[in-house]
Amino acid sequence: MKLEKKQLLIFLIVAFGIPYLMMIPMSMIQKAGKDTTVFGLAQMFYPASGLILAKLICEKDKSLLPKRFFISFLILNLIALIWCFASFSMSYEIMILGQNNIVVFGSIIVGILYLTEKKEKRIFHGLKSKNWKMSIAVMLLFLVIYFAKAFVPSIISGEIIEMFEVYPLSQRISFMMILIPNFVLTFAPFFGEEYGWRCYFQPLIQKKYGLIKGVLIFGVLWGLWHLPLNLFYYAPTTGFIHLLGQIVTCMSLGVFFAFAYMKTNNLWLIVLLHYFNNNLIMVLSQNVSIANQVATFEMVGVHAIISFSIFLPFLFSKVFRKKIDI
Repeated sequence: MKLEKKQLLIFLIVAFGIPYLMMIPMSMIQKAGKDTTVFGLAQMFYPASGLILAKLICEKDKSLLPKRFFISFLILNLIALIWCFASFSMSYEIMILGQNNIVVFGSIIVGILYLTEKKEKRIFHGLKSKNWKMSIAVMLLFLVIYFAKAFVPSIISGEIIEMFEVYPLSQRISFMMILIPNFVLTFAPFFGEEYGWRCYFQPLIQKKYGLIKGVLIFGVLWGLWHLPLNLFYYAPTTGFIHLLGQIVTCMSLGVFFAFAYMKTNNLWLIVLLHYFNNNLIMVLSQNVSIANQVATFEMVGVHAIISFSIFLPFLFSKVFRKKIDI
């Protein structure tokens, strides 16, 4: 029990403590009129880094630790963190170029080292991909929901033709075609969130509060984890209103991601779903607004009605009624 508490404390300090401490340099950079994009990238690494660090420190049997993969990921997170502070004294163009290089080369190196780890090590630490037949079905379901949520309102309002006139279907398909190969080059930040959330923190909360209540509590905590980004990156002028929208998003997506993970026990499916959720916006529009235009309480209300009505029904699925040893 002491070891479990120590592991949880390490995870919370890294996953939640560091992002909140980083609000100090983020506010300084924002006051200086500079961009805080790189802080958003670094924050995506912290949940997995917290879990990895806890495993490296607390695991009694070190023989089953995929050390090459784990340590390389921690080094990648450290580089991203250093780049945040380096951004104080560089132009936006250099900052973004460096960020892109960190993601691409980091993903390639970490991915290669992941493949060099023995199968039993990957399985023991929840890293092995599995159940891909069911995983593909769940992924297709998510894509149908995602596009229906985006296009149905435009169809109902009669604006669908204008959407395709501004942004032709051929361009949308072209971008869609490069999403999968691009995932291999950019997966590290999405793994950074999902390994910490889905393989550790969410199951821990579900174990304490139950499968349904636990996933809803986790959704709120996941939303609050975004507070530094809401205030100093996504929507500085409407940060707290946007935080409410963020909590709605995390609660609704959290339900579906939990459903997908409990249905397949495949971490890499959830990493892929998170990647799709963050990048498919480019298939829908050429103009991506970080703040998602959730700038008023009325917009948050509409967002909540739509998102909850789509995703909360998954709480009635069989996976949430089973007594699962988590």
